[in-house]
Amino acid sequence: MILFILLIHAAMGWAQPNLDSLRKSMSDQPDSLKAVMLTDICWNERATNPELAIEAGEEAIRIAQKIDNKPLQARAMNLLGVVYRNRGNYARAIDYYKKALILAEQIKDSVQIGYSYNNIGGIYRIQGNNPLALEYVLNGLKIFENIGDKRGMAFCTINIGLIYKNQKNYEKALEYLNKTIELREEIGDEEGKALALNLIAEIYKEQNKPDEALEYYQNLERIYKANGSKTGLASVWGGIGDIYFEKGDYKRALELRQKALDLSRASNSIEGIATNLSNISLIYYKLGNRSKADETMNEALRLTEKYNIAYITLECYENATKLSEMKGDFKTALVYHKKLTDIKDSIINRKSLAVVRALESIYENEKQKKENELLVKDIEFADRQRKFLLIITLLILLSAVVIYNRYRAKKVAAEELAELNNMKDTFFRILAHDLKSPFNTIFVYTNFLISHYDEIDDERKQFIESIERAAKSNYQLLENLLMWSQAQMGKLEMQMVNIDLYEVVKTNFFLLEEVAKSKEISLETSIEPGIEVWADENILNTVFRNLISNGIKFSNKGGRIFIEAIKEDNTVKVTVADNGIGMDKETMDKLFVRNTRISKTGTSGEKGSGLGLLLCKDFIEKLEGKIWVESELDKGSKFIFTLQLYNNQNGQSI
Repeated sequence: MILFILLIHAAMGWAQPNLDSLRKSMSDQPDSLKAVMLTDICWNERATNPELAIEAGEEAIRIAQKIDNKPLQARAMNLLGVVYRNRGNYARAIDYYKKALILAEQIKDSVQIGYSYNNIGGIYRIQGNNPLALEYVLNGLKIFENIGDKRGMAFCTINIGLIYKNQKNYEKALEYLNKTIELREEIGDEEGKALALNLIAEIYKEQNKPDEALEYYQNLERIYKANGSKTGLASVWGGIGDIYFEKGDYKRALELRQKALDLSRASNSIEGIATNLSNISLIYYKLGNRSKADETMNEALRLTEKYNIAYITLECYENATKLSEMKGDFKTALVYHKKLTDIKDSIINRKSLAVVRALESIYENEKQKKENELLVKDIEFADRQRKFLLIITLLILLSAVVIYNRYRAKKVAAEELAELNNMKDTFFRILAHDLKSPFNTIFVYTNFLISHYDEIDDERKQFIESIERAAKSNYQLLENLLMWSQAQMGKLEMQMVNIDLYEVVKTNFFLLEEVAKSKEISLETSIEPGIEVWADENILNTVFRNLISNGIKFSNKGGRIFIEAIKEDNTVKVTVADNGIGMDKETMDKLFVRNTRISKTGTSGEKGSGLGLLLCKDFIEKLEGKIWVESELDKGSKFIFTLQLYNNQNGQSI
């Protein structure tokens, strides 16, 4: 059987086979052996012939399902996921990984559970979600450590090294990459060792240590030429090309980067194609070929915007900014610089770094705990056990009475504490996320004005207006946060008076008139003077201001905001309607739910926290009313709430 597999692999080395020819060569073999050979083909051909790899993997799954061999199904799904990941189809890859995880957990296949966790973590790493990536990879590493699978451990440690490399934590990255090298040497995996060495070379390059990086790259070039690794050679040539670029040898840099691009295209590596194109664009500009520079950069940007490859997108935006500055096109440079700032903010931030450190700390503590438990097992503890049992019995008897008496009080206290923690988490999450976006805008524009003030004329006023809009956005958010926090702490003092709805609406229309005009949105109402409600004026103004602002944000240019009020028994039903983009049912169901963040970008790119609508709900309920939403995608939304009518006879709400 082993000889037959070797013959198949040898045949594949001499010619590019297709699935039909492979089926014929395996026709006399049992189904279980066919599935094994097909999964091997899927793995071995993942880079050189990905179409065949996909066909072989899918055929392996069909055969494994037919003979009800779940371990083979799980393995084939994990391998197929790798092929789709290499091709940039991350949605399809993670779908296969998760299916493999479900199957592997059903049959308690530790190896495939470990690979599934590591593979899923790899996708989250590529997409820039470092905390979630590390959580999955560490789960995989724990499993492989428990079963002593060094190959699986090495796949996990290199993934962790990449996470730290992406976060610029080079010390931790090198620690895990060196662990990977040790593991690969122990199992004799030269290909895996070379990949770790390649990443170490990249770290030296990023640390501006070109001589150390070049030494690694040149050694790796010899290794990859010997084993025929196209992806390895592409990475090495790209890295050496960067070093020559920094030294000013642009012709040599272009030659190497072009060779790397050709190999990336041959293996259909989306990441390799995109990163080589964006770097080649800069080289073309330095060589004076501006049209070719624009052409290659545009192709790189199309690829990065089509596929969600966080760190490749980051590199492309950085190179696009550099290219625009070289050309003196500072307006375009600013656009890419802002995109670069936004993506850096979303994937490389303090919160992400803190979570990654915390997850690793938990992992190390658990590992130490397990080692301590193994030592304890070697200790004679029979006498101690009897003493423990006696002490525990006494404690149980004494504690039972205390627990019974305190149970109800503790339950209430726990619920109150959980609610307070949820409020605190919501508060800080909103502060962390929503204050920084307008501040980033202010920083980007002010830094750009400082750096390029004498070179730009027409755009200065536009930049200053953008800074003003960002400052106003922050001011409104802070105003909402202040009122929300006062309400949550019970420090919001309400002064109930009779209020004319017409006057409130007109006042808020006046305040928001300029914002509406900027999008050519009309503000209209059918409310006539004389409809009086019993409410707090500040609270009611906050509700109208947030709902009207929300309507403007999600209305298209030339839209309409319309407010009406209808008396119903002892209440007034107020409707704030827009003809904007609307919402689906899932969004509406989560709109007024605490600790569920619904934050969408407006039709002109406006940012929002979702706090305004939570504030409206809290305030309307304080006024003994109700609020709800009716909406339909592409047809607009209606926010409807009720208020108590004012009773002129006794000065109270009816």
